[in-house]
Amino acid sequence: MSQNINQIIDTRNINEILHFTTSNGLLGVMSTGSLLAHSELSSEQRLSHILQINCPDRSRDSAWHSYVNLSISRVNGSFFSIARNRWHAAKDIYWCILSFDPEILTHENVIFSTTNNAYDATLRNKGSEGLENLFSPAIRLFPTKITRRMDGTLSHHTTCNQAEVLYPIAVPLSYLKRVYVPSEDILHEAQAQIAVCAPDLADMIELMVAPELFE
Repeated sequence: MSQNINQIIDTRNINEILHFTTSNGLLGVMSTGSLLAHSELSSEQRLSHILQINCPDRSRDSAWHSYVNLSISRVNGSFFSIARNRWHAAKDIYWCILSFDPEILTHENVIFSTTNNAYDATLRNKGSEGLENLFSPAIRLFPTKITRRMDGTLSHHTTCNQAEVLYPIAVPLSYLKRVYVPSEDILHEAQAQIAVCAPDLADMIELMVAPELFE
């Protein structure tokens, strides 16, 4: 008998679903009350002065702009590094990581992508089969490149660290567990900004300093 999504979450000790963003992105999330898909950002007037897209070119996954891109247990480190150190390096911003309850994996129309959703070789599927595919012994990234699951890979880590959870339209903030920041100074800055732009949420959002996630 195949496992359902909740069983996979429990068996693999999946504790959080992650999304990295800039300080502007954090303020946008707090202002709108949800983490919005790329397709929804331009129509949201409250974001007009702070909108800042992580990736400047989303042409390769244009068919999927109505989905929020998330990661299981760890962020896509190579993409995070490029976004932080190349695309937005000179900007006066800080970075943070949003941590959502894994319950969102059980929601309707969530799709699982075995590697970077922009790659042609990725396999996409819904339900428990789609989720379990992310932990397969071997994942094809490109026609000539395969990444394999190592013996020491943690059970809650996907085989490819670029694997994605595609959540339709918007992730509600009711599932946001915490926000990770790299330093104590940034924690205080984030607290002050959230208190100004979303005072009703200020006491509900747990901010946690975790520099190891930003190395």
